[in-house]
This record gives sequence, structure tokens and C-alpha cells, in this order.
Amino acid sequence: MKTNPIIEVPATRLERGIHIITYTFLGLLYLFVTLQYSSLPDQIPAHYNFNGEITRTMSKGGMDISNNHYYLFFRFFFYV
Repeated sequence: MKTNPIIEVPATRLERGIHIITYTFLGLLYLFVTLQYSSLPDQIPAHYNFNGEITRTMSKGGMDISNNHYYLFFRFFFYV
């Protein structure tokens, strides 16, 4: 079986800048939520219908920040 060559295209300065801005924003967002976690209500709206009414809530422990934001935030360190 023949393998295809792997071509690595270096990121442009614009792409690197956009990545840095994006991951910085995500890091600041994570930091903000972490610092404000104790002041969040126990139940947080998780879904709204078309009328803007809350149709589902979740506990603040169910925000699942660790799985989603840790991946995106720490991926930055391995990317750069």
C-alpha cells in the first residue's frame, strides 16, 4: 500500500495572530468563569425556546468547563 506524502504548510503571520488572539480570549474567559464560579447561581439556564423562555437548566457543576476549555486552552501551548 502506497502512503501519501505529508505536506506541512507553515502558518502565516495573520493566522498565528488570529490563533494567539483567539486562545488569549478563551484563556481570559476561562479565568473569568473560574474567578466568578462561587457567585454563580446553583441552576444555570442551558436552553431557551424561540420565545426566549428557559426550557432546561443545569447545575453550575455541569457546565463541563474542564473538558472543553482545557482542551482549547492547552492546545495553544502545544501548537505554538
